[in-house]
Amino acid sequence: MSRLIPEPRRRRLVSIGLLLLALLAALGLILAGPIAQDPAYHHFADRRTRLGIPQFWNVVSNLPFLVVGVLGWARLRRREGPSLPTWRAFFVAVALVAFGSAWYHLEPNDRTLVWDRLPMAAGFMALFSAFLGEKLDGRYLRLLWPMMALGVASVLDWAWRGDLRVYAFVQFFPLLGLLLMLVALPAMRAEWRLVGLALLAYLLAKLLEAGDGQVESYTGGLLSGHPLKHLAAAAGPYFLMLRFPRRLA
Repeated sequence: MSRLIPEPRRRRLVSIGLLLLALLAALGLILAGPIAQDPAYHHFADRRTRLGIPQFWNVVSNLPFLVVGVLGWARLRRREGPSLPTWRAFFVAVALVAFGSAWYHLEPNDRTLVWDRLPMAAGFMALFSAFLGEKLDGRYLRLLWPMMALGVASVLDWAWRGDLRVYAFVQFFPLLGLLLMLVALPAMRAEWRLVGLALLAYLLAKLLEAGDGQVESYTGGLLSGHPLKHLAAAAGPYFLMLRFPRRLA
């Protein structure tokens, strides 16, 4: 039956579905009450200093973000299209995560965590704007800067009020929206493999983050979960980068 729905109407229905999903997510966070940052978040399993660098593996494992960001930007060179500025903004944000996260892990605390989260929040919003504009309506591309500003504001709001709810919305709602579009839009199914792999990479990253100490135990202290989390998280943008062929047609 879903195949009988004309494509323009399907896109409108998905737009309505995204709006309802956003309202439900916002309502859920409001009812949940303020969410404070857990102080234990800064206590990583592997805090060893190597080559004079504190928390060595947690710091240097951010390098893939820089590599993927630069490679993604390079793939967009000499290309044209209304969504390209949005994708460029996304890959710039990915590259900046390398610096923000490395800075945070040198001295983990709430103050330095701001610099880790700023580029991530901006990147989530840029990514969502790109897919909205490409798959639903090109007019959504105009929301790039307001949406990135919302991402930045969510981090600053947490830093000011100590409440993570807006940041949680900015981090997770774009991924839920992307999953909805992936399931509901035939235009997304042609690239389900790459987008699906990107979503799975992010899910793996969150699992590795939660299992930081367990991974260290399983590997006999060789490596903890958090550095592997960085590698998995960087794999997500890498898969999305592959949407753009290396050579122009």
